[in-house]
Amino acid sequence: MKLIDKKIDFEKFAKVFKITQNCEKNIEVSNFNNIYLNEIINKFGSTSFNNGLFRIYNAKEVRHNTKKVEEAFPNAKNKIISFGRDWINREFAVKIEEPYHIFQFDIDFNDVLDIPVDLKTFFEEEVIEYTNSLFAEYFFYQWQKSTQNRTLLCNECVTYKIPMSLGGKDEVNNLEICDSDISWEINSQLKF
Repeated sequence: MKLIDKKIDFEKFAKVFKITQNCEKNIEVSNFNNIYLNEIINKFGSTSFNNGLFRIYNAKEVRHNTKKVEEAFPNAKNKIISFGRDWINREFAVKIEEPYHIFQFDIDFNDVLDIPVDLKTFFEEEVIEYTNSLFAEYFFYQWQKSTQNRTLLCNECVTYKIPMSLGGKDEVNNLEICDSDISWEINSQLKF
């Protein structure tokens, strides 16, 4: 693994992503084989941003959600580490062997997006410049407006009442709040 001589500059990130909730006390120090991942988890682990738009996991949650993604996407097994999710339960993970790839796993659409950057670039540039593309930010604001600006709790996500795989529409009136693990499990079963 290439030695990393610079830390992530979270200044721009902090201007765009405001902490909404500290979800669970992050007492376990992250010690993964990725310096940037450890820095992110140790600084922001178990934190929700912008009313639930984006969530970063603590070390325990990283292991749990990595396993969840690997079960739903078997080609990812032993290749990724999941570090966070967005409001519609898409998981973000870094590739273990090539830390210059971030993946977005979308269980609703059974799709994987490859973002060819490292975590430093992801947090310093990508999430700032491409917030809407990465997190469906405009759709989030439409949903929030329909719920009188509801903030998602740490364990919650927004999911489709009628799943996409069963002909549901990608519209605000087809959305509902659900526990993120339950939503992932249901959609994982529907994809096979």
